[in-house]
Amino acid sequence: MSNTDDHLRNHGFLLSDKGWRLSPAYDLNPIIGNKGLHLNITDTENALDYQLAFDVIDFFRLTQREATKIYDEVLGAVKNWQQIAQKSGISRAEQVVKQDAFNI
Repeated sequence: MSNTDDHLRNHGFLLSDKGWRLSPAYDLNPIIGNKGLHLNITDTENALDYQLAFDVIDFFRLTQREATKIYDEVLGAVKNWQQIAQKSGISRAEQVVKQDAFNI
């Protein structure tokens, strides 16, 4: 899902008995026509590219397995966005407008 609201206050960490970890995602806004993020994923790249996220898993002390699990959880949550939108009372016309913001 594209999201132009990716500023530092929308990235959080939680302290666990094993140390700091990424918090669950929050404050995501599907924005149409966005080709990149405001914050970089790597030192030089801000593209909306899943592989970039996997390229930096070591910075977040994630294993490939943990990163894949997070990816699968997020994909599972987002892939049903239209059903959730309908149940939330969002019109079909508005869903059509927003569908390009979702790259599933």
